[in-house]
Amino acid sequence: MRMPTELNGWSYELIEKLVHEGYLETDQFDFKGELNSKDPKHAENLTKISCAFANTVGGFIVFGIADLDQASRIPRIFGITLHAGLAKEFGEKIRGASPNILFDFRNPPIQVPASTKVLFLVHIGQSPDRPHMTADGKFWKRTNEGNKLMSYEEIRESFLHYEERRHKIKHLYLELVEIRQMANLVIEVPDPTQQYPLAPIETTSLNALLVDTYSMLQNDPTLIANLFKIRRIASVINYRIQAFHAAVPLMLTINSTRQAIRQLNRDLERNAKSILMWTDQCIKTLETKYGLTNPPNTSDLSS
Repeated sequence: MRMPTELNGWSYELIEKLVHEGYLETDQFDFKGELNSKDPKHAENLTKISCAFANTVGGFIVFGIADLDQASRIPRIFGITLHAGLAKEFGEKIRGASPNILFDFRNPPIQVPASTKVLFLVHIGQSPDRPHMTADGKFWKRTNEGNKLMSYEEIRESFLHYEERRHKIKHLYLELVEIRQMANLVIEVPDPTQQYPLAPIETTSLNALLVDTYSMLQNDPTLIANLFKIRRIASVINYRIQAFHAAVPLMLTINSTRQAIRQLNRDLERNAKSILMWTDQCIKTLETKYGLTNPPNTSDLSS
């Protein structure tokens, strides 16, 4: 059966079908009874599952499904009590993971028919900060047999890839700083009659980095959308500059040339301000999420 890859792809009917087929867990999801449990190892177990999903390809945890050994006493789909703090409670349960694990959750949860209870659904994506370890210093992976300890080679390779991912994120950050500087060159021209710089905004590196970092950034759709906006607006600016260069030799008078320059200046300034806005948002996100800082001297970044 093909499983959903997004929270909204899950439904009560799908979960009911999986339960009737006897599923408890796979490499893609895990059914759990209570979010809160008296079992002292409950939080430890949830942390292990979360680390395993984050270290592999991601997965879902569905709360409100009884184990098979409880099925004789209660329905397997019994649900849990709905309240506003479900996500917070889950986050507190997996605080033992290092580094911290990001997660998303279905809001609203899935309603159990003819009941006040709900099925609480959490999604843990493949983490850009992997590998994650549990409080006892162990690294887990997710397989079709559940959670398994990662081998030494798997842990080593994951750390090596982590350094590569961090390097690419830093490269993206510096590229955004450079684009911000180029946008400022347009906005800060003091004389409105002066022609703005006609060098295009170079986006070749940005285009390559969008491909290289997409898997790391895909859990932040706002950041992804803003990066694509920057690329699109830069393309508009570069097209306007090319069109201006092509049109200048055909202009017959000085007045027509000056008018074209004024129009170009207005277009470049408007688009440069948009790039500056989206770039500032992206830079702030990368600084917050990855602990990056703006270099004290950014004038030599392109060298």
